[in-house]
Amino acid sequence: MTREQKKLNRLRSSTRIEIEHTFSRRKKYQIAADIYRNRDEGYDQTMNIVVGLVNLRAYDRIFQRTGLQL
Repeated sequence: MTREQKKLNRLRSSTRIEIEHTFSRRKKYQIAADIYRNRDEGYDQTMNIVVGLVNLRAYDRIFQRTGLQL
């Protein structure tokens, strides 16, 4: 493999891992891991809340790691 191909593979790998971790974090909220059994009208709102919580925790981890503040 050329150096450029290795760089591209490394980039793809790190991107894939981040996406897989995001799905894993979302599934930790049981309602997002199982079949949704509530009314259809509440599905979008429920998933938005779950995704918002996952994103909030991700931002918190980034800020703790980098020392950044809002």
